[in-house]
Amino acid sequence: MNNELVSIIMSVYDGDSPEFLREAIQSIIDQDYPNIEIILIADGVRNNLLISSIESIVNNNKEMV
Repeated sequence: MNNELVSIIMSVYDGDSPEFLREAIQSIIDQDYPNIEIILIADGVRNNLLISSIESIVNNNKEMV
């Protein structure tokens, strides 16, 4: 199996849904290919709920960080 690193770049904006972000990232994590990195660009995010969701996602996936 090819084990090259695959980078997934996502952007998140202040009005985005924290739940949709969690679902999207979980969908990427659940893929069979193991060698991935997720690059998340937070553009103007001031929404505390969204910031907390991003921090939670990072903390719950420390093995990927």
